[in-house]
Amino acid sequence: MRGESAAGAKLDELTGQRRALRVPAPVLLEVAGGAQRPDEAARRIAASFPIIPLDEQIAREGARIGSTLLRKGRFPGWTDIAIAAVALRFDEELVSRNERHFRDIPGLRLEKY
Repeated sequence: MRGESAAGAKLDELTGQRRALRVPAPVLLEVAGGAQRPDEAARRIAASFPIIPLDEQIAREGARIGSTLLRKGRFPGWTDIAIAAVALRFDEELVSRNERHFRDIPGLRLEKY
């Protein structure tokens, strides 16, 4: 996570609470893609957490959200929309440091770090 000590601390906190954590496939893409050894990073993440693929229901929800935000001029990008759609699908909080990308998504519960 490129020296993101806050992200590492938050992950330690959440795993220490024994919370069930899921990783949307787009998060795996972003995190592993930013690593020096992407394949190794992806394997380690996938071995530690369930990876949630984008299915039709999640894609349809994301398309609805993205379309609305595009019209309002508050579009954060399709990757973040997909991540939010996974959280909404499973009725879970989304943990992120980037409040700006997620604050306009109706019904999304965001836990910042």
